[in-house]
Amino acid sequence: WKGRRQRRVCMLGFAAPPADIVFPVRVEPRAYFANERTLLNWLRATLSSLATRFMPGRSIFLLDELIGVASGRRPVSLQKLHVSQPSNFKAPTKAPAATVKQSAPPGGAPVAAGGGGGALPATKLLYQANTYLFTAEATVLEVGEKAGGGGWAVVLDETCFHAQGGGQPADTGTLTRAGGGAAWAVRMVKKDGEGVVRHDGEPGGPAPNFGAGDTVSLAVDEPPRRYNARVHSAGHLIDVAMTQAGSTLRPTKGYHFTPGAYVEYEGKLEASEREALLPKLQAAMDELIARAVPSTVQTVDATALGDYCSPNTIPSDPALWGKGWVRVVG
Repeated sequence: WKGRRQRRVCMLGFAAPPADIVFPVRVEPRAYFANERTLLNWLRATLSSLATRFMPGRSIFLLDELIGVASGRRPVSLQKLHVSQPSNFKAPTKAPAATVKQSAPPGGAPVAAGGGGGALPATKLLYQANTYLFTAEATVLEVGEKAGGGGWAVVLDETCFHAQGGGQPADTGTLTRAGGGAAWAVRMVKKDGEGVVRHDGEPGGPAPNFGAGDTVSLAVDEPPRRYNARVHSAGHLIDVAMTQAGSTLRPTKGYHFTPGAYVEYEGKLEASEREALLPKLQAAMDELIARAVPSTVQTVDATALGDYCSPNTIPSDPALWGKGWVRVVG
């Protein structure tokens, strides 16, 4: 008891020095950010699980990169192989004898180009049935001026103008009122989420000389369309060649704009594997081009995609194939 009391007295009598006392202490970053690292690891595990189920493929890589940057490490789990489209790919000057098989839905109704349900019906896409259709006639559904004086846009009931999308640039050309009149230039074509295609004129250009209800003649600029179709076909041919070359990499993106067109694959390849793959891929491409394999277009039930598509081109889970009728190009 006496010792304790003395210690208490000593503590009570202690006077702090006039200046702060600093003791340098080394704290490792791993220990200092322990809580943050634990949170990020749990976040990564949770989001990766969700991405695997609902966002298969490239989204997982982006997620891994995001978490890797946040946690201070470099992601090394994935490598990407970019294969440029071959310069020796040539399409015939005339339209090939492509087989178009329309396995129509019950009742024989044509497949709608989009969900519809808005103020305007989905546009019928004539170019999906014939890549080399450069002229057509259609009925004008709407003519409107774009916001901010950006020119005019026209909606038709059907069109042979390829809308920008799927990695392919939009067509250009003209719309002319039936019976004569000045041609109205089309400089951009886009399809919205409801399947409605809008034909945009020159930015700040004049209004068209036709209106809703009029019949117009459509004329697509043929050389750019043919060229874009060749590049697009080359991209899909690369994927066929990859399968023939024994690759199991999963395609994630096709970019068919020139210059710089490429097809992107996801997976891991060692340097030696990449070097061995490229000659096989080139040989497969040369063989396919020499065979002049025709293109086929089929409309099939989504539940049967496994019978028409290579395993690496569709999700492994059939529940992700969707429902209804799907257009398959082979």
